[in-house]
Amino acid sequence: MNKFPVDLLAELCHMSPTHFRRNFQSAMHMAPLTYLNTIRIMNACNLLRNTNHTILTISEMTGFSTLSNFNRHFNQMMKVSPKEYRHQTLKGRKPGEIPSIIEYAGWLEPDEAPYPGKQEKAPERI
Repeated sequence: MNKFPVDLLAELCHMSPTHFRRNFQSAMHMAPLTYLNTIRIMNACNLLRNTNHTILTISEMTGFSTLSNFNRHFNQMMKVSPKEYRHQTLKGRKPGEIPSIIEYAGWLEPDEAPYPGKQEKAPERI
């Protein structure tokens, strides 16, 4: 995975790295690296649903340095493998068909999506 520049972000915010991590954790209710991985997995979910890219290509596009690292983070967050996720979200869809808005009411993104200032789970989609 690309190195996450907490030191650079802290410097840009005129904080020490420790102070930056503490403030980020307080505001986002997760560590900076956890937030980054959540965003990466959300992007991977979108790519798995809407492209024909290989899982390896998607893992590289979303910033993971190895396929095994991507699979581990994806499984941990989504509770299914990337392959199973793609299969389940594409089931019943014709090739090239645009997904219905109704499909987005399910488990298409991590439950722990980053909502600033919220500790509870993301709101259910209608």
